[in-house]
Amino acid sequence: MAPPKKDDVGGDPGNNGWNAWANHVLLELKRLNGSIESLNKEVGDVRLEIAQLKVKSGIWGGIAGMASIILVLGGNYLKNIGESKVQEPTPVPYHYQHSGPTSSIPPASPTPIASNQPISVPSSQPNPIVTGKIP
Repeated sequence: MAPPKKDDVGGDPGNNGWNAWANHVLLELKRLNGSIESLNKEVGDVRLEIAQLKVKSGIWGGIAGMASIILVLGGNYLKNIGESKVQEPTPVPYHYQHSGPTSSIPPASPTPIASNQPISVPSSQPNPIVTGKIP
């Protein structure tokens, strides 16, 4: 509804229709106030739902974090259990330990060899690289 013009005739002859316009404006303001109040209530409800979702996501995130920590720690525990069950080496049979003078394995050196000393391995055949004679 448009506001009345000065030369409009209607309503009270002294007001030129301004009473009807004032009533219309008041009703429109009340209607807008009601819709603003309903929007404020809806915004409050949305804020409450967002807060609830934040709490739920925090709880689920904590549960997922704890589950991953438990899985990692449990895996490490099981891995350590498996590694702790190392079997003792089987003893060498007696006839291998005392094979006598025909053994081709040289006796172990009681003292370590310095890194600048050449290593000599007993051999029944001469080394062709050292002698320079290739068969």
